[in-house]
Amino acid sequence: MSFNWPDIPFTGAEVEAFVDAYKGLAESIYENWDNEALSNGYGISYLENPFTNKNVVKELLINGLLYSSFIIKQRSGGGGPGTNFDLSSSPHRPPLSTEEKEFIIKKLGCVFDPEEMRDAWNENTGGNPPPRLDDAVEDLLDELFENGPTNPENQDNEGCDLTAKEQGSYNLTQQTIPVSLSGDPLIRTKGEVLRAYLSCDNDVFTENDLPPFQCGAIKGALQAFYNETSNEQVSEQGNVLRRDLNLNDEQKAQYGASPTDTVHSFNFYNTWGENRDLRTLFGTAIVVVNSSGQVVRIVDDFDFVYGREIDRSDGSVAGSAYNNNQIIDGLCYREHWVDSDGNCVPVGTPGAVPEPPRTPQNIRDENSNAFAAGQVGRWIVATAKENNRGKPVPINLNLSNC
Repeated sequence: MSFNWPDIPFTGAEVEAFVDAYKGLAESIYENWDNEALSNGYGISYLENPFTNKNVVKELLINGLLYSSFIIKQRSGGGGPGTNFDLSSSPHRPPLSTEEKEFIIKKLGCVFDPEEMRDAWNENTGGNPPPRLDDAVEDLLDELFENGPTNPENQDNEGCDLTAKEQGSYNLTQQTIPVSLSGDPLIRTKGEVLRAYLSCDNDVFTENDLPPFQCGAIKGALQAFYNETSNEQVSEQGNVLRRDLNLNDEQKAQYGASPTDTVHSFNFYNTWGENRDLRTLFGTAIVVVNSSGQVVRIVDDFDFVYGREIDRSDGSVAGSAYNNNQIIDGLCYREHWVDSDGNCVPVGTPGAVPEPPRTPQNIRDENSNAFAAGQVGRWIVATAKENNRGKPVPINLNLSNC
C-alpha cells in the first residue's frame, strides 16, 4: 500500500495533528476496505458509484487532505499562509467577484450592453434556450447592470442616473484583477470621478473619496513626474512639461499651499504623463510641493473640451467649488482652433488652425470604436452633453498623508 500524499503548505500544531490523524484514518479505510464491506453484510455493491471502486476512494482521500488541512488552518486562529480566509492559499480557485466577471466579459470582446447581450443569447440559442440556463443569463445580467449610481441629495440631478453603457464602463474601470498593475489605481480613480461627472455630482473630490492605495499611487506618479522634470522643460510633443509658478502667499493659499511651498503647472499631454496614466485623469493640473521637494497636493477641474467645462473667469481657481451658472459648453462646441493631433485648442495656439464648432454627433462619429477605451469615454461624454447631462468635478487632493 502506498499513498502519494501532497505537501501541505500550512503550518501549526493544529494542522500537524490533523494531518497525522487524517493519514492514519485514510490508510486504515483503504487497508480494511474489503473486510469492512464483507463484515457489515452489505457488500461493495451497496455503495453508489464511484465509491464502489477502491482506487477511486483512495484518490478522493488523498485529494481531501489538502482541502481539509486548509479548513483546519482557517479555523485554528493562528497566523501565516492560509489564515484570515486568504483564498489565494486555497487548493480550489475562489469564485469570481462581480467586478472580475465584468472585466473578463469585456476583455473577451463582448458588447457590454444588456439588450445587445440578450439579443445575442437568443440568436445563438435559436430563441429557445434551456429554461435553467436562460434564467442564469438573466441573473447574470441583473448582477452586472443593477444599482446604477444616483445622487438624490444633489440638486438639479433629475435625469442624471447612469445609463447601462455608462454603468458598464464604470464597472470596468474598477477591475480588481490584477490590482498590482501600476496603472490600475489611477484608472479606478478616473472611473470614480467620471461617474461623479455623469451623475451630475459636482461636490469637490478629495483624498477622503479615495482608498489609501489609490491616493498613494497618484502621489507616487506625480512625485516621479516632478523629480524627472525641470522648469520650462519641453516634451517631445512640444508642450512645456512643468512650469514653476511665481505666486505670492495669498495666491498660494488659494491652492492650499503654505508660504514655504512651491506651486507648479504640470502638463500631462505627452509620453511622460501618458506612461504614468496621468494624461487621461488630469490632463493639466496645479501641483503643490513642500520645502523638502515632496508633492503634497494636486488641484484640477475634471471637465471636457468635448463635454462641459467650468468657467473660472470669476477669479476662482481649479479644484474649488463653483456655481451651476459657471458650467459652459466645452471648447469643441465654441470658437476654437485644432492642433495637428485633432484636439480642440484655444484660438491662437501656435501650430493650430481654425475649425468650425463641432457637434456631439461629430465627436461620436470620430470615436465609434467600441473596443478603444479612450474613444468609449469621449463617446459617452459627448452623448451626455447632447442630453444636457454632466457636471464638471473639482479635484482637490491633499496628498500629505498618502
